[in-house]
Amino acid sequence: MIPGSCIEKAASIQKLLVENGFHVSRHACDMMVYYGDKLVGCIYVYKDECIFSVYNPWREENSEHIAFIKYLINKTCLRTRTKY
Repeated sequence: MIPGSCIEKAASIQKLLVENGFHVSRHACDMMVYYGDKLVGCIYVYKDECIFSVYNPWREENSEHIAFIKYLINKTCLRTRTKY
């Protein structure tokens, strides 16, 4: 079941990320996602959409993590968009 509010969706995404080794700093529906000491990107959760904004300075280094985060987001959000 896909939770209804953006806060519920953000909490679900945060739980998935933490369970898979990411560190997440979340405030309500927005979160910053780290792997180790590197920022991977930010996720913005809205009612009908999740936007993953990739942090470009470490984009190439984090390419596998970026792909996995997109996969995890798709488990919770009906519509997703990635910004590079």
